[in-house]
Amino acid sequence: MSRLKVKEKLEKLKIRVSNSSLRDILRTKNLSKKREETIAAAPESTADGTFAINAHARHLHPDSLRLVVRDIEERLEGGAKSYLLVADGGGPLPGFRAGQYLSFRFESGGSNVTRAYSICSSPADAANGFYIVTVKRTPGGFAGNALLDSLKIGDKIVSSAPEGNFFHEKLRDGDDILAIAGGSGITPFVSMAGAIRDGAEDFGLTLLYGAKDRGGLLYREQLDRISAVCGRVRVVYVLEEGADADKGEESGFITADIIRKYKPEGDCGVFVCGSAAMKRYIRGQLAELGVPSGRIRAEGSPFDGDLTEQPGYPKADGLPDTFPLTVRLGLVETVIEARRDEPLLVSIERAGIAAPSRCRSGECGWCRAKIVSGDVYVPPEYDVSRRRMDREFGYAHICCTFPLSPVTVEISYT
Repeated sequence: MSRLKVKEKLEKLKIRVSNSSLRDILRTKNLSKKREETIAAAPESTADGTFAINAHARHLHPDSLRLVVRDIEERLEGGAKSYLLVADGGGPLPGFRAGQYLSFRFESGGSNVTRAYSICSSPADAANGFYIVTVKRTPGGFAGNALLDSLKIGDKIVSSAPEGNFFHEKLRDGDDILAIAGGSGITPFVSMAGAIRDGAEDFGLTLLYGAKDRGGLLYREQLDRISAVCGRVRVVYVLEEGADADKGEESGFITADIIRKYKPEGDCGVFVCGSAAMKRYIRGQLAELGVPSGRIRAEGSPFDGDLTEQPGYPKADGLPDTFPLTVRLGLVETVIEARRDEPLLVSIERAGIAAPSRCRSGECGWCRAKIVSGDVYVPPEYDVSRRRMDREFGYAHICCTFPLSPVTVEISYT
């Protein structure tokens, strides 16, 4: 039907429309005709079922990544190694925000384990097809040390996609960040410094990096190169031993006085990464300065303190060192031994059971499971991410949940 005839019919019905509205009416009226013409003109071959938008979504948000070790760099006289990882089969890798981590899943000594490591490389490097993570040797450590001893160039490893919330958000953190790192806690800030240099992130970064001595500093040369060419990145080294004031190094610990000296003006965000003990200490120093807790972001790390010193932990006198732990996976029920001083997740992995997990610090919720029966304890500082309804209905993040009696736990993979 022509535009003129449609207009005449509308006028008879005493309906007045503009020319633009009339065009919309005609396009809508002709939709079915256009569709039939398009179908008739299409080839008769069967569609392959591949949709570009779905393929792109799977690339950006994969269930897991299969990575290959392309290069290894020794650091700290054998105490740490950096692994350059590429996609198995090549090509670009999913993008990430500077400060996020990868969670590796692998078998070690008969145990199915996961371990999370911050990405050290710049987000711009993901488009070039690689990530870099650094693993530091820990005295008495289990999975990390096994990786350091066994992972070789050419080996393959399964990883999560980039995860975590430890990254800069302008509305929340402002234009500047004060970053405080201890030991291997420097790794997410190396990524942030590289991201600022590459233009992938836009904020000012003042970094206080504490270590026992110069030999304990990871990535110093790289950080110095970045700060030399990028005015928005400033690095201050704080050494317990051997500090040289002429080189701009501070001596001792990262105290409230040192924080006050270098903290950017205004209401900047404060990011802290290191051991659990270091983070507790820094929070105390920041409290002395009156820094609101809402301005402080701390990267998650597994519990490494003394349970008996935690608020609300019952007196351990008379409690056995181990308890029976019943693990339900669907219709399969397995009874294993759980140590009182280690999280339920660790006991489950030690028994060779593959349980879902990512961050191992009580934040992400991947290890969420139902505590069917028994008494458990969760350190308060590791329980802030558990939902209120989960507390009421007996669900826990088992990466930071400790047994106080025989326990039955039900794990779901959905």
